[in-house]
Amino acid sequence: MSELAADGIPVAVSLRVLKLSRQPYYRWLKDQVTKAELVEA
Repeated sequence: MSELAADGIPVAVSLRVLKLSRQPYYRWLKDQVTKAELVEA
């Protein structure tokens, strides 16, 4: 998403095209998975 936004494509448009909800995306953006969580998984 950040790469598309950097190219000038609004996040809302990208999410709509990909059929993703905004709320989960912004929740993930706020609380991204830590490296420790990745190692544990």
